[in-house]
Parts: sequence; structure tokens; C-alpha cells
Amino acid sequence: MTGCGTQTAAVAAFGTAPGGSTTATEEYDGTTWTEGGAGSVARSKPMSFGIQTAAIWAGGRSPPTYYTNVEGYDGTTMTSRPSLATARSGQNNAGGTETAGVVFGGYTGSNVANTEEFTGETSAETASTIDFD
Repeated sequence: MTGCGTQTAAVAAFGTAPGGSTTATEEYDGTTWTEGGAGSVARSKPMSFGIQTAAIWAGGRSPPTYYTNVEGYDGTTMTSRPSLATARSGQNNAGGTETAGVVFGGYTGSNVANTEEFTGETSAETASTIDFD
């Protein structure tokens, strides 16, 4: 699972469970984990950023497929957002807020060398400058 948030208001989603990838979402209040609204596409290693009530999950994989899917979480429900320009997985390759975030690098059987910016409901590939050598 990948997640984001704060020590007393975190959220984690997707990942690998017995039997394969999952759509599960879990919320943490500083003491206990509870089930949240599920995502639409089972996958592991998506990139995530934001807070518990305004988070984004982008890309990921469920072998042999790498995804461009992007979903936003409002603290209750996952909803589809515009897709990535480039399919990728990369668990820790993201940062920002639901309305000002970025995903970078990743993997699809080979290294991905571009960056995509998120501004609320839109996404656009903005650079191809990351060198993974």
C-alpha cells in the first residue's frame, strides 16, 4: 500500500494482498485503522500525495500491466481523475497536494524518465529531464 497524510490523519490505498493486487483503502486516526472507500482498479505501487481528505493515487501495476489511472480520495470516496500521460509504478515518486502535485520517474519494465504535474482535475506531462543512470 502507499499512503499520505499526517500522524493522526493518514490514508493508505491499493497494494498487494493474498491473491494479488487490491483496491482497498485504509484510514488511520493516530490509534486505529478503519476501512475507507475502495478504488476502481486493483494495483500495487501507485504514487500518492495529499492528505487524508484530499489525496491522489496515480499509476501503479498489477503484473504484467502498468497503469495510467489516477484516482482522488476525499476522505470517503475514490473518484477517477484524468489519466497519466505515461503508465508507471513507483510507490515513492510523488509529492504535493491534490491541486498542486507531481509524479516523476517510475518503472514499466524499464525506467521512466519524465515528470507529470497535477493541478486539480487536470494533468499534463511537463518535462523529460530525470536521469536514472
